[in-house]
Order: sequence, then C-alpha cells, then structure tokens
Amino acid sequence: MNKLKHAAMFAALTVLLTVTACGQETPAQSRADIRKAAAEGAKTEALARMDAAWKIDEARRQLARAQTDVTTVEVGATRDVTVAEAEAEHKVAIARCEAQSKDARALCKKQADSDLAAAKLHADATRTATDPKV
Repeated sequence: MNKLKHAAMFAALTVLLTVTACGQETPAQSRADIRKAAAEGAKTEALARMDAAWKIDEARRQLARAQTDVTTVEVGATRDVTVAEAEAEHKVAIARCEAQSKDARALCKKQADSDLAAAKLHADATRTATDPKV
C-alpha cells in the first residue's frame, strides 16, 4: 500500500508539473510579449498625443474665431455709439440754428448737416480700419 501511495503521489506530481510546465513561457517568449506590449502601449500613447494636439489646435482656432467675433461686435458698437453721439449733437445744433435769422439759420443747418455727415463717415472709416472681418 505504501508503494501504491508513492506511485499515486508520483503520478499526481508528474501531472501537476507537466500541466504547470505547459503553461509557462520560455524567457524568449516573455521578452517577445514584453516587446509587443511596449510597442502597443507606445502606439496607443502616440495616438492619444496626436488626438490631444488636434483637440488643442481646434480649441485655439475656435478661440481665435470667438476673439474676432468679439472685436467685430466691439467695433460695431463703438461705431453705433459714435453715430448716436453725432446725431444728438446734430439735434442740439439744429435747435440752436432755429434761434438765428433766416439766412444764418440756413447756413447753420447746412453746417450741422455737414458735421453729422462727416462724423458718420469718420465712424464708418474707423470701423472699416479696425474690424477684422471687413
């Protein structure tokens, strides 16, 4: 019986070692797996870096467009305020002209109209010179 126990244990140990040995890689296989994993990791990292760079570039392009839009709105708003100021001054000038005699009044109104037209031209020229979309 003792011999039978030893034989059974020997058989079990042999099977165990065979199964275990079959699952082990050789050192060359391990190195190849490590190289493959490193190459795949490097490729994944490179793709992630390219994707990140593209996203950053796109965000910068969007920011530049937004800044241009803001500048355009600012320039347009400044022009509108300048014209509104000129129109307000024109109304005051016309009211002052009404207090003058007939010939002086006509000349005064022409001057007020001329000043308004010049102010509008100047506002438009300034907008054209500073608006990045024009």
